[in-house]
Amino acid sequence: MVISQPVKPPVHTGNSRWYSLAAVCVGAMLTFLNITATISSVPAIQEDLHADSATMVWIPSIFALVVASLVLSAGTLGDVIGRRTAFLIGSAVMSIGSLSSYLAHTSGWLLVAQAITGVGAALVLPNSLAIISNSFTNPKERTEAISIWAACSGLGLAIGPLSAGAILGEFSWNTVFLVNSIAALGVTLIAPLVVPQSRIASAHLDLPGLVTATLAIGSLTFWVIDGSHNGFSSTRAVIAIIVFACAMAMFIAYERAVDAPMLDLELFRSPSFSTVMVVSATALFGFTGLSLISVLLLERVGLLSAWTTGLHLLALMVTYMVVSGIAPRLLPRLGFKVMLTGGLLVTSAGALLLLRVHPDEGWTALTVAMVVLGIGFGSLIAPATAAAMNSVAPAQAGMASGTVNMFRQLGSVLGTSVLGSILTAQLAEGLLTQSPAEAFESAFHICAVVAAIVFAAVALPTAVFVRGKS
Repeated sequence: MVISQPVKPPVHTGNSRWYSLAAVCVGAMLTFLNITATISSVPAIQEDLHADSATMVWIPSIFALVVASLVLSAGTLGDVIGRRTAFLIGSAVMSIGSLSSYLAHTSGWLLVAQAITGVGAALVLPNSLAIISNSFTNPKERTEAISIWAACSGLGLAIGPLSAGAILGEFSWNTVFLVNSIAALGVTLIAPLVVPQSRIASAHLDLPGLVTATLAIGSLTFWVIDGSHNGFSSTRAVIAIIVFACAMAMFIAYERAVDAPMLDLELFRSPSFSTVMVVSATALFGFTGLSLISVLLLERVGLLSAWTTGLHLLALMVTYMVVSGIAPRLLPRLGFKVMLTGGLLVTSAGALLLLRVHPDEGWTALTVAMVVLGIGFGSLIAPATAAAMNSVAPAQAGMASGTVNMFRQLGSVLGTSVLGSILTAQLAEGLLTQSPAEAFESAFHICAVVAAIVFAAVALPTAVFVRGKS
């Protein structure tokens, strides 16, 4: 991608850029809602389709794999064909994929449909963020707009179980995807009216970079998902990590040799930028991973319905939304270093508070922990995204948005796969000496400790390397 020629800022009048923000935020929210709504629907899907456990692992995971694999290339594609065009194609494909999921009557059909939805989401995510970065030229307004975008992404994760629970209480699991399809179609119809077009006139597709990057990220994501559930010493896992190493080596060598790389590797020479990418991945690792194991605890140990489970997660969702709204106003005063370091430490404390959760004593302790986690995630997700986007020139918006979304998706995959695998393994071991409820509770606590350690560990380089201001 050529970055020497700046993007011509779009002309906005009145509140047009805020209408554009609303449209692209709804699109981004739907991509994350699909993740947790699908996870919440898994028991109903398995019962209806009679799928085995291995297949059920992949039904929610195939979406994340496709998004993580394609999101970086999708950002570059938006630079070439126009960010609005790419966003519209993505939302339309999401609608088609969700409709296909609604019509699915076999697990194989559903897997293909979820992969199609993932292609659309990969186009929506980086281009929605690039549209915002290009529309809001004032740094303060841009930070606020990006924070709203990140908050809506988290909102999608949080309300997925709630919306799925409401639908599953009255309708079949297919209806969950029908609602998503209609919502994505609405975005596709409205966005052309309010979203401006922007592109880089001299941009072109870096096909060797696109192929090698997609292969590298896809094989790494497959290794994480498949290895977490079937063992990292399996033949498939070993082949996947070898493919990743070879593809990544080819990608780095090629991108260093060309004048207009798809991903400017010089960005990673900045310790601040590199650390922000790790923070972005860690935040989604915790958000999706801890949400998943909490949902499983509520449903399998607490025997709560999907709807009631979603209500319990409102403590996380509401707190996250409030703090995400406040964070942009605190950033000018505190700076990225303090905000992100503090967010990681608060999130670590929230994870440790999960150790006080004992289902036989009620759910008050869980609510308290969710509130603290919401404060932590609200201080992390939006500011980390803003730090990444504010650290590059407008012409690099597509590249930066693709990169930060790639790390976010990898974090999401790691959260559900790693914490899910630890939960499964510890549960199996605990069942040898404990009742099912006691074993699940112990496994849940071990996952909480692992998450707390990860957050605290990332806080140290964040305090050292992230710049105070961007």
